[in-house]
Amino acid sequence: MECGFFDKDAEAVLEKAIPEIESLNTSYRITWDRPAEEYPSPVYRVMFEVTRRIALEWIDQNCPDEENEG
Repeated sequence: MECGFFDKDAEAVLEKAIPEIESLNTSYRITWDRPAEEYPSPVYRVMFEVTRRIALEWIDQNCPDEENEG
């Protein structure tokens, strides 16, 4: 939401990101009720990059680029 998503759109992205993040082969246990700053920096970066990629895919699917249409 801090990156400009509406609540329901951010939730849709997270619904896809969470299973992918949890499927990463890591020994670090992720809990989803902790503030981001409590995660070690490398873990947070991986989580953010997965979520970022899925968010960009969501944008491509749900927010067409009007300049390139027509």
